[in-house]
Amino acid sequence: MAEYFKKETADVISPVLLDGENPAAQRSGEILVEYKIEKIDPGTEAGAIKKNNLEDIANVSEQEKITDTVFLYEIRDNATVDEKVEELQKNSAVETAQPNYIYKSLAITPPNDTSWPSMWGLNNTGQTVSSTAGTSGADIHWLLAWDKYENDPDSEKNPVIVADIDTGFDYTHPDLDVNNLWDGSLCKDEDGVFLGDCLYGYDFDYDKKDPFDALMDTHGTMTGGIIAAAINNSTGITGISPDVKLMSLKADGQSSGHIAEFDTATIVKAVQFAQENGAKIINMSFGENGGVDILMRNAIASFSGLVIAAAGNDASDNDTIPVYPCNFSATLTNVICVGASDQNDALATFSNFGTNSVDIVAPGENIYSLYYDPDGVYHYASGDGTSFSAPYTVGLAAMLWGYDQTLTVSQVKSAILNTGDVKSGLTTIKQIDDGTSVGGRRINAYRALLLLDSDVIAPASPLGLTVD
Repeated sequence: MAEYFKKETADVISPVLLDGENPAAQRSGEILVEYKIEKIDPGTEAGAIKKNNLEDIANVSEQEKITDTVFLYEIRDNATVDEKVEELQKNSAVETAQPNYIYKSLAITPPNDTSWPSMWGLNNTGQTVSSTAGTSGADIHWLLAWDKYENDPDSEKNPVIVADIDTGFDYTHPDLDVNNLWDGSLCKDEDGVFLGDCLYGYDFDYDKKDPFDALMDTHGTMTGGIIAAAINNSTGITGISPDVKLMSLKADGQSSGHIAEFDTATIVKAVQFAQENGAKIINMSFGENGGVDILMRNAIASFSGLVIAAAGNDASDNDTIPVYPCNFSATLTNVICVGASDQNDALATFSNFGTNSVDIVAPGENIYSLYYDPDGVYHYASGDGTSFSAPYTVGLAAMLWGYDQTLTVSQVKSAILNTGDVKSGLTTIKQIDDGTSVGGRRINAYRALLLLDSDVIAPASPLGLTVD
C-alpha cells in the first residue's frame, strides 16, 4: 500500500509517495482534513467561522465530522484528489490533508459452487463427509493458493494444457466451462500429421476425434472433473485448476469389452499425441504390477513435460511389488508417484506405499467429482482411490505452470515435493528432506506457490463409488 509522507521545503509541506510505491485505492472526489486546533478549533464560534471560510476558498463541502478536528470533504471544483491534498496542505491551519483511502477485507471468499462443503481436500474444516469426520487443516490449502494465483500481480495466469489418459470424458456435463477444455481445432496425430477438429481430445479405442462415448466408463469424467470442473457457477464442485485446457485422451479397450483397461500400444500413442499437441502435464490414473514396460517407459521419458501417476489401491508396498507407470518415478525425473491421504492426514487404508517409490500423497478418500451417467440422472459421485490423488497433484502442477510458464519440469516437480506438509502418519512413503524438515508429505498448494516467490527452487481404479 502506498504511504503519503510530508516532504518539508522552505514554505510548503506536500505529500509524496515512497519510491517504487503505487498509489493506494482511494475514494474519488473525497479528502480528509485535520485542523491544527490552535489555529482552527471547530468547536468554538470563531473556529467554525474560520473553518467555513477555508472551505469556501478551497472549494470543498463538508460531508461528515469524523473527530473534533478531522472532517471528510467532497471536492467541488475540477481538482484531483492529489491536487486538492497538496493545496490544503499548504494552509498553515491544516495539520494533515490526505485521500480517503479504501481498504479491503483480507478474508478469502470460497467459491459459490453448491457442493463446496464436500470438498474437504481443498478446504478441510473438520466437516463430516461421507459419514467420516475430518481434521481441520488436513487439506492442500487450496483457498490461499487460488487466491494467490488469481490476485498476485506476479501471476501470469497462463492456461496450461493437461492431458488425461483415461476412459473418455463427458464434456457436456453441466459443471464444465468449455473454455477449460483443450481447443483441438488444429490437432495433430501421434506422428505429427495434421488432423484438425479434434473435439477436446481423442479416442484411440475407436480411432475418432471425440473422447466422448455413450457407453464409456465414468472414471475419466471423475479424474478430469477433479482437475477442471468450473468454478463459481453456483453448481456442484470446483476443479483444482479451473482455468486449464483439459485434453481428454480415451485409451481404454471399451470396444473389445476391456472397459477401464489400458494397454501399452494405446498408452504410447496417447503420450505421443499429448507431446505433439502441446500438453505440459499428463495424468495417469491407472497402473498394474509386474515387469518393467520398456516401451511405455521410453514414451514417458521422451515426453517433455511432467507425468503424474497413481500409486495403486492394494495397500501394498511398491518397493516390493512395483506398480507401473508410478514406479518409473525412481528412474525418470519427469514422473511423480502419488499415494492417497484421508480426511485426517493419514495414509488412506487402501493406498499403496513405498519409501523409495511413492513420492508424496494427496487427498484420495471420499473425493467428490463429476460423474457420467448414460441416463443423465446422476451428475456427481463420491469415491476413493489413488486415481483421484493423481489429478489433485496434476491440478497443482497446472497452477504452478500457469503462475510462471518459464518453470522447468524439475522446478515444478521440486516445488510440489519439497513444499508438502510433513505428516507423522506418512512414514511408509518417501521421506523428503528440504533442508528444514524430513518426512513423508501431503501436497500443499499454497506453499508450492509461495516457493515461486523465492529465487531458487531446489531441485489405478477408484474404490467404492457411490452416486448421488
